[in-house]
Amino acid sequence: AVVSTQSGHYGRVGNLHNATKLQYSNFDKLSTSVESISKLMPTNHYLAPELFTRGRFLFDNSYRQMDVYSASLVVWQIINRCIDGGALPFSLPYEQYVGSHPTLGDMSEIVPDTRPTLHAVWLQHPELKKLCWLVQLAWKAVPSQRLTAHCIHRLLRDPVALDALCGGRTQDTSF
Repeated sequence: AVVSTQSGHYGRVGNLHNATKLQYSNFDKLSTSVESISKLMPTNHYLAPELFTRGRFLFDNSYRQMDVYSASLVVWQIINRCIDGGALPFSLPYEQYVGSHPTLGDMSEIVPDTRPTLHAVWLQHPELKKLCWLVQLAWKAVPSQRLTAHCIHRLLRDPVALDALCGGRTQDTSF
């Protein structure tokens, strides 16, 4: 994933490695094996837990909720590099557990039960803790428990609602 900033402090996130447009109406024509999905999304670090824990998972919002999960890992990487958060060295999600080039097998052992670390300094920072809380709600293991992209968008546009959502809470490790 590539994150670029635009004038006015707007950011854009994109994947320049393997841009693929999936038609949601053509789900039934796609193979649903983890291996075939991995070929469409070659960065194993970002594969959602349901790819490893379910048989046939395709339904109307499956890919959307997988995108929310993957986006939460991108936001984790952004937080990881924030100067106010301690600016840790670059690392991929789960790299501390599986290294830089994990196999699907490596990821299948980690992803269903583990998430990248949310450091204490982030949870004490007034703004980063809000992003951490959103990340926690977006990387839940069960897709139906994740926030939707629309809900995240609304929360980011409404600071009062975001403050109310994460007011005083700390890391919730039950994902």
